[in-house]
Amino acid sequence: MGRCCFYTAGTLSLLLLVTSVTLLVARVFQKAVDQSIEKKIVLRNGTEAFDSWEKPPLPVYTQFYFFNVTNPEEILRGETPRVEEVGPYTYRDKVLLCCPCWNAVA
Repeated sequence: MGRCCFYTAGTLSLLLLVTSVTLLVARVFQKAVDQSIEKKIVLRNGTEAFDSWEKPPLPVYTQFYFFNVTNPEEILRGETPRVEEVGPYTYRDKVLLCCPCWNAVA
């Protein structure tokens, strides 16, 4: 009986030690990853994040669809509306980002 308890206690102690070390390493690794990400996303002139913010790498398009009602009198009498699709009208959105005011907070 004593030998069984000794092996069980040893196994549980080893398992607890391995779990503790694993959690400690994971926490240190996560902190390093967080610090690395924080360095890269700072919006400061000359950084990759600033360049992507100032001039987005992918173009942005907006599409508008309009519908003309072809039977307005019939609609007033309660009939089902008939519409004719006009479009899409596609526009490329260009965002003009002008010089931000930099302060000493960041």
